[in-house]
Amino acid sequence: MTDKKQEKYQNDELLIGRNPIAEALASGRSVIKIMIAKGTASGPAVEIAAKAKKAGIPVQEVERKKLDYMTNGAAHQGVAALCAVKDYSSVEDILAL
Repeated sequence: MTDKKQEKYQNDELLIGRNPIAEALASGRSVIKIMIAKGTASGPAVEIAAKAKKAGIPVQEVERKKLDYMTNGAAHQGVAALCAVKDYSSVEDILAL
């Protein structure tokens, strides 16, 4: 990635592949956005997109080349997700302790 691209994602973690993303959704991890390769019309990636939409997480269709670039050529299986590195507590959560 170029320096500008790295700066854009430096505060986020990139998850790649169907299983890590499905696990992140199931665990309630803070997922910022899911990107799915254009033309993916069936299979686990579509199930991931449906779960994400139900949870209010944006799903973006992107060219497979963009996923290749973002993942530095890793086996992304047509899906990648940006997740928050840290989960922050609200003031109400802290006061409830």
